[in-house]
Amino acid sequence: MLFIGSSSKIIHEPKGVTLILTPWNYPYQIPVQHLVAAIAAGCTAMIKPSEFTPHTSAIVKEVLGKVFPENEVAVIEGDHSISTELLKLKFDHIHFTGSPAVGKVVMRAAAEHLTSVTLELGGKSPVIIDETANIDAAVKKITWGKFLNCGQTCIAPDYILIHESKKDEFLSKLTSNINKVFGEDAQKSPDISHIINNRHFNRLKNLLGDAINKGAKVEVGAKMDEGDNFISPTVLSNISLDCKLMQEEIFGPLLPILSYKSEKDVLNLINSKEKPLALYI
Repeated sequence: MLFIGSSSKIIHEPKGVTLILTPWNYPYQIPVQHLVAAIAAGCTAMIKPSEFTPHTSAIVKEVLGKVFPENEVAVIEGDHSISTELLKLKFDHIHFTGSPAVGKVVMRAAAEHLTSVTLELGGKSPVIIDETANIDAAVKKITWGKFLNCGQTCIAPDYILIHESKKDEFLSKLTSNINKVFGEDAQKSPDISHIINNRHFNRLKNLLGDAINKGAKVEVGAKMDEGDNFISPTVLSNISLDCKLMQEEIFGPLLPILSYKSEKDVLNLINSKEKPLALYI
């Protein structure tokens, strides 16, 4: 009734100047894929890559600098203080990939200018393995999904919830498959990357130490080399729910295994936490 006598149409138009803040774990793929979306929508873009991967950031800047004039696409290098200064400016849209803690900072800054925001944040993504599962297939998928990029992936499996009837078979086959894929000495394997820096190495070391102190059992792995920022693929059982490993996003090659009896137990545990970024069954 309100619109009698009128007509409507949709006009697609670019949002305008976009700010793309990207993380260190996929330092080429993430900025480029979001830039593709911005350009496809007709937007200009300023990209701020992570200071933790300066060599890759320099290559991204060099490559894009050869393709685009700086008033269309600009790559801004530097540490977090540069991000802070950029967030003081008025953009038409901000896209951020990273941690929930920094996501709050970005959203707070964007609110000053009523700038729209896309936040792609991490989380504790569970894997549910029930009594009907093909354990051989599950083991192969989880070995790949968890230890790709040494677990430094936002949608990596964060913890396993497995039916108690399948737990022993799963642990045995997962341990064997990890040794098969990465060898008895994973540090020598060309197929496993290292932890990004010493700060994150020590963060993961503390998570592991806290879990072990609270009763966790190391099923495989836990080899560490601080001088090389290396942590081997590690599987833990007998996990206490109050350990830090079950409270924080792991973002590393540590995989806690919890068994369950009923579907209700699974739902209660997952629903007691923040909504995960991904869930695997």
